[in-house]
Amino acid sequence: MVPRARIEVTNRGTGFVRSATSDSSGQYVLSDVPAGHYQIKVSLPGFKVWVLPDFELQVSQTAIVDALLAVGSIDQEVTVTASAPLLNAATSSVGQVINTSTVERMPLNGRSLWQLAQLTPGAIPAPVAPRMRHPTATRFALDP
Repeated sequence: MVPRARIEVTNRGTGFVRSATSDSSGQYVLSDVPAGHYQIKVSLPGFKVWVLPDFELQVSQTAIVDALLAVGSIDQEVTVTASAPLLNAATSSVGQVINTSTVERMPLNGRSLWQLAQLTPGAIPAPVAPRMRHPTATRFALDP
């Protein structure tokens, strides 16, 4: 990223728009952006406009999207049609979003939330301590 670039994210379904300007080191933060499919546009006079037409932001995701701006005139635009999968360098947490259609197709006994939690890589059911035993108590631990 470059300093003083304008970053604009637009929800493709609702039209919700959030924008920011990168700081002197090219960093930017857009907070309180709801989950959804977004178009991301980065612009700065003297550079080609950079566009990522479809970016999916999931619940509680911290995403890092770096745009590579090329020198050009204001009326030129670069559209990115493919991108590498995002690596979340902001946190070491492991999580997974399972969409509704996947849940409906899965052979789950009673559609239990705990069965879905076990789909996350590294999650395994762990024994509950005797003092914490409750008929509905479940604890999950990550395999180190």
